[in-house]
Amino acid sequence: MNINTDGHDIEREKTGTIQGLVIEAVSGMCRVDLNGKIFLCDIRGTIKDSDSGYINPVAVGDHVLVSRVGLDRGIVEEVLPRQNVLARPYSPDQGKFLEDLQQIIVANVDRLLIVASWREPYIWPAMIDRYLIAASRNNLRVVICINKTDLIDDLKDYQELVGIYKQLGYDLIETSIVTKDGIEDLRVILKDGLTVLAGLSGVGKSSLLTSIQPSLNLKTRKVSERGLFTGQGRHTTTRSSLIKLVSGGWVVDTPGVRSFALAGIQPRELANWYPEMFPYIKDCNFSNCTHIDESGCGILNAVQNGSVSNLRYKNYTQIFDELTALTQ
Repeated sequence: MNINTDGHDIEREKTGTIQGLVIEAVSGMCRVDLNGKIFLCDIRGTIKDSDSGYINPVAVGDHVLVSRVGLDRGIVEEVLPRQNVLARPYSPDQGKFLEDLQQIIVANVDRLLIVASWREPYIWPAMIDRYLIAASRNNLRVVICINKTDLIDDLKDYQELVGIYKQLGYDLIETSIVTKDGIEDLRVILKDGLTVLAGLSGVGKSSLLTSIQPSLNLKTRKVSERGLFTGQGRHTTTRSSLIKLVSGGWVVDTPGVRSFALAGIQPRELANWYPEMFPYIKDCNFSNCTHIDESGCGILNAVQNGSVSNLRYKNYTQIFDELTALTQ
């Protein structure tokens, strides 16, 4: 990500605005990096009132034009066109989503780093798949990071699960803040562009960033023994915030997400986003096949003969049920 001014930005500065990068946004205000200096900015009312389909018209990662109104204050006058957005359905009430509104998690992303811990909390493959689909839909490069590898208790089980994603061609790194394995590899991955760290609370996102750059001193908490999922971590990051790394690159440590709904995908379209399943859709007897229990289903046949892994198919059925519930 490059936020240095070019000739157009210099001209904008002459007319009272300068281009900056939103590093945090909440409650109608945001913090903007203007050439290395942080400004607290209000958001122009015309932006707040725009019918964009998002509840947050200004988001972390946005490139914006700011007019300065003091030594460290400003007003966001314009949001520049976005390269992409990573968004989720808006839920004003727990469990209830509004179809026409989304919440932007982060804009202008170069890479999605999916962080999953092998244990504490236990790895959740269906969550990994949700993020993989989100990355594919948004044309994002994706890397899977399996953290807490020092807690591997059954090497065969571990290699079998990890091998599924490696065979599909996904980039995957293995890390441990205890043994320091993979930390330098992670530093190299993060040094270019803007990377979103995504995963459940407690998987070690903040700890990994602190291992790369100890001066960040991000808050971490021990994994809770209570909650919906035993061993699921407590939230350590309360809102998305953009962090600049000394070694290069920007990262967004997103709040832990227990469920990542895939806005806009119809249940019958889900198999299109599983690259190993997609070739077998044409073999189904029915054009409206859900690939759940129909006879003559090409994907079910592929699962039975081992061409599609049982794990990934199980993930598919879980996400299919979730999407079906959202459409009812």
